[in-house]
Amino acid sequence: VVVPSLESALYVNMRCRESGCSGPHEVIVQPTRAEGADIVQGIFSRSGVRTKHYLDAEFRLLAGRVGFEVDRCEKVLYTWRSELGLATEMMVPHPLREERGPLPWDWMFLLRKPGGPDTDSRSGLGALSAPPLPSASVRGGGLAEHAAAAGGALNLPALP
Repeated sequence: VVVPSLESALYVNMRCRESGCSGPHEVIVQPTRAEGADIVQGIFSRSGVRTKHYLDAEFRLLAGRVGFEVDRCEKVLYTWRSELGLATEMMVPHPLREERGPLPWDWMFLLRKPGGPDTDSRSGLGALSAPPLPSASVRGGGLAEHAAAAGGALNLPALP
């Protein structure tokens, strides 16, 4: 499952504020009391839609509470062009295009339901229909590339 990253949302907000551009999140300078309460809960307005973002540890806790174990967690990286919803790379503000630094990301979690009825005896993963995962990597050979090689998506079990 892929979930929005709270760390990335804060980072994107900081970088957009520094470079003077508007991003997918409304740039937060002096939040109102309601906006501050949303931020503390990981809720950001993204393209006008209030969207919950997760800390890595927060999502792990929630997955465990509904009976899943986290088998793997990786970052899914996005280009600044994609994150900002721009038509061309040249529209990306110069500081974001030229400076080395982390790219925006979401969290991708591979979850498993221990001892579920659809458990694959080879892997112990419930209803996972994909070849074994390669070694973890943020940029290559990770879950995103594995999903693409498996036809574009991992068939993960639904939440109860």
